[in-house]
Amino acid sequence: MIVDLRTGQRIERVLPFSPGQGESYYALAGTTVLDVHRRDQAEDLALVEFPSYRQLVKVPYATQPRKPRPIISNITLSTDYGLAFSADRKMLAYAFDDTLLCRRTEDLKVLWSRPLEAGMKPLRVDVSPLGSRVAVAMADGEPLLNQQHRAYIAVYDGETGKDSGRLSPRWSDGIALSADGMQIATVVREPGKKGDVIPTVYIYDVSSGQKLASIVHDRIKDSRHQLLEAACGVAFTSDGKYMITSGMATKVWRLGS
Repeated sequence: MIVDLRTGQRIERVLPFSPGQGESYYALAGTTVLDVHRRDQAEDLALVEFPSYRQLVKVPYATQPRKPRPIISNITLSTDYGLAFSADRKMLAYAFDDTLLCRRTEDLKVLWSRPLEAGMKPLRVDVSPLGSRVAVAMADGEPLLNQQHRAYIAVYDGETGKDSGRLSPRWSDGIALSADGMQIATVVREPGKKGDVIPTVYIYDVSSGQKLASIVHDRIKDSRHQLLEAACGVAFTSDGKYMITSGMATKVWRLGS
């Protein structure tokens, strides 16, 4: 189903259509949908017309041969990270293995790609709402489990892929670039008293790495569901006026004076 948020108009497709195994769909402009086909890992990207599902464009997900996926405790891990879109849905970015890739959604053409540091996992990817910058948060382990020894966020120019900055803030959950790409927000699950977890958002200047502000999203008491309840995401609106944090509750924060 595609829903026009302004008018409430719905376009639906019901049986006999049956999605294939591992299909994921993302709404783009109008009635065009991005189809990500997965088996063990992502294989293809396709633009399809909804509701007919007529295929418009199809490209390989990866631009080079895939590397073997790591295996830990007999569990094969994914090495696909993303997808992240600009607010106008004209640009997307994602990482696979140790490569960061940016595509134009109109025809899935590769705009640029960047090799990432060997041994670092690209755990979070974000595109600024206006598409001016792309950020990827990397670590040599999972920050949420306190496994990492090295971690940083690399920021690239959205049009060219050139380096725009490198920051070393902490993060546990989401990252988000501001509308103009000049600031970045990170979510950290800070420890509180009596086993509480405090999802906290820190905002940094991309160019200098200076911390500009911090806000507490919530306080989660110690419980068997604390790991799930403490999850928190963050995003900026494309007009640059608000920041949204969302976990067990969703909050909207006014930016500036």
